[in-house]
Amino acid sequence: CPDDPDLAKWTQLQRQLYRETIGSNNTFRKPGDSLERSRLKRLQSIDFVWDYGLFSWDAHYNHLKQQLLLVSSSRSSDSHSNDLTNTKRSARKLELSKDMKDWIQSQITCLENPFLISKERQEKLQNIFIDLKVISSNLSN
Repeated sequence: CPDDPDLAKWTQLQRQLYRETIGSNNTFRKPGDSLERSRLKRLQSIDFVWDYGLFSWDAHYNHLKQQLLLVSSSRSSDSHSNDLTNTKRSARKLELSKDMKDWIQSQITCLENPFLISKERQEKLQNIFIDLKVISSNLSN
């Protein structure tokens, strides 16, 4: 929350209290923990994001996947061009923010060094890997 530093501090505190309160099996560790059950329920009722890193990765992935689907659905079905040619055309049509471009580059690095990324994320990215490589080659164009 760059626009509201107080809100940013508050959300960080809630996430810290959550980690201290909730064990790895998503149950309260002991009575009287830092984050009261009533506050936890209220925050969950508004879909409070407990793991911002996971939320951010999923948001970037879903946004890119949606953009690729939109662009691919709008391209002509030219029977003489192959998938890679279509992907290159699609990549040129994408309008990506700097944040998204940086995320794509980071994911390519992770795919090239699998110890940097979970198996689940590897599998998700493998589904769009050709698109990522083509997009990456077009980022500077």
